[in-house]
Amino acid sequence: MAVVLKHKYFCDKCTKSRYGDISFCSFDKQRDYTNHLCIAKHKRNCELIEKNENSILCKVCNEKFSVEGYEAHKKRNERLWTLKKYIGNNYLTCNRFQWEEGGKLFASMGDLIENRNNPVVSATA
Repeated sequence: MAVVLKHKYFCDKCTKSRYGDISFCSFDKQRDYTNHLCIAKHKRNCELIEKNENSILCKVCNEKFSVEGYEAHKKRNERLWTLKKYIGNNYLTCNRFQWEEGGKLFASMGDLIENRNNPVVSATA
């Protein structure tokens, strides 16, 4: 049985094309994500977004995105934004689905919630 890796690090500023489909960059390893932040393409995209008058500012993470990038960002983080309104967790922020520093990092807010609600995990936590 093949292991399916879920990406846990996301760049909603840079697109990638694979088999004709365009999506935003995501990585399963922090090292790869950190390297991505240093490449010229990412830096150029950040500069273009910053200069674009149509860019959208996320009120949670204070990052600017293109319209398309913000839609991807919003789709991935909307559940997190709703949850942040009701709990006082300052560590939870956009694209980082983790309850606390050093805790397990999840691929989505749904995965994090499912794990926290799992009675086996709750009993051992």
